[in-house]
Amino acid sequence: MLRSLLTCVCLLLGAYALDPTNTFEYEYHVVAKMVEFDLFKAETAMKVAALENQLQMTQKTLRSVSREQSGSTYIRWGKKTCPNITTTSQVYSGQAAGGHYQHTGSAEYICLPIDPEYDTPAVEDKEQQGRSLICGAEYETNSGTLFGHLHDRDVPCSLCYTRGKTTVMLPARTSCYSGWTLEYRGFLMSSEANQPGKNYVCVDNDPEEMNESHANKNGALLYLVEAREGSFGKNPYKPGWELSCAVCSTTF
Repeated sequence: MLRSLLTCVCLLLGAYALDPTNTFEYEYHVVAKMVEFDLFKAETAMKVAALENQLQMTQKTLRSVSREQSGSTYIRWGKKTCPNITTTSQVYSGQAAGGHYQHTGSAEYICLPIDPEYDTPAVEDKEQQGRSLICGAEYETNSGTLFGHLHDRDVPCSLCYTRGKTTVMLPARTSCYSGWTLEYRGFLMSSEANQPGKNYVCVDNDPEEMNESHANKNGALLYLVEAREGSFGKNPYKPGWELSCAVCSTTF
């Protein structure tokens, strides 16, 4: 601003020397206009800076609100409740289910709510041919092995919601990578090798049974997962070792 004023003064002095008839009042108004213009530029720059700062604060607030209002879900297999973590809550408790272990049209494991609702007009109360079938899941873990005390017991599950986070199941891990929070850890389980294939699920490492049901109904069956030699080789996946798993969460 000082440089602009000096330039203006020099120009006025030069003009006055060429034309002495110019009045001081004219010169004063020209200088005043220059000062006013520089003040306007300074005020405009301050307003722009304030608006940029306000925009950054608004964007930060929107990101925070977005995280609070969004989230993700996961199934905690083998448990009736969700982990005791501040941002994790339970949507419902249920029972693990899937296609019958002998059926080639076998469906993946899912977590059925324990309080089903039926659309009455659409219900047919007798068994029909040409239907997809679903059965409750059982632990298929022989006595004396890991989870052997739960052999033939029905499998509970819980649908969990993590507020402001995304979740992932890590196979063959007992812990999460840096920046991630452990929701729970367990063991991989799925259908037996010679049965129609299902998805791999992460069953909690301290599993429960569903309603103390001990009947051997052989519906959808859950077996522990082991690595085998072949494309793996002997390391790092060791033959005969049950694979662990971990469900991890992180903020967006």
